[in-house]
Parts: sequence; structure tokens; C-alpha cells
Amino acid sequence: MDGRPANLLRLAGKQSPGAFAWKIAQGRGAMPAYRNSLSEDEIWHLVNFVESLENEIGSADEPIVIRRCALCHGLTGESVYETWPNLPSMTEMEIVAKLRAHRSGAVVDSTMGKVSFDLSDDEIKEAARYYSSLKRTQDH
Repeated sequence: MDGRPANLLRLAGKQSPGAFAWKIAQGRGAMPAYRNSLSEDEIWHLVNFVESLENEIGSADEPIVIRRCALCHGLTGESVYETWPNLPSMTEMEIVAKLRAHRSGAVVDSTMGKVSFDLSDDEIKEAARYYSSLKRTQDH
């Protein structure tokens, strides 16, 4: 620990938003833990803000699962947080319905709302098809 604050832009570009949020909550090096002073929603607002300062991750020719979904859900779709669904345990239609509900604003979630607001129906179906085709690797 050298006493200097973390470079948030550098951290955000090198790890998933979930890992970045965890480091904000738990602290790291000279950076104090904010889990007792910020709500989970406020931590995610901070993650989203810092990431908005970076260029969009991924190129337009990469599959949507790589460009957006895997940033939080990984390529396996297994949840790292209790409140996040385990995507391989859901059917394709369940995932499609959830993504459409987030996109339309019918389900309010600060993170998923920002990720899904501009997804096309084809991108939603692509992500749903991918994650529903995976087998769960562990029970949660």
C-alpha cells in the first residue's frame, strides 16, 4: 500500500463491473471500503459513471454476449451475487422476457436498465439463446 488513491479509470477498463463494484465496496490498498457509507445502488451508480468515461468496451462486430453480458455475467452466466439470476437455469423465453422488461423500463434496475435500453430484439434473442444453452456448473 503506497497511500495513493486508485486510478478508477484504469481499474474499470481491466475488470468486470461486478469485480469493480466489489472493490469499491470492500476497499483495496489505500482505497477505503465504502460498503457502510454507500448503498449497493450508489456503488453501482459510481461503477456506471466511471465506465461511462471510458470508450465502449468491445467492438460492434463482437457478439452481444461478449460486448455487454459477459462483463457482469461472465461467459458461463453463473451468478456471483445472490440477487443476480443464474442464466443457464433459465429458459430462452424467460431470459428474453426479463431482458425485454428491463429494456422497456417495466422492471427498474439501474444496472440492467443501462445495459439493455438499446438492445435490439435480435441481440436479446442472441444473448438468451447463448445463456439458456449452457449447463449449470454448480448449484446456488
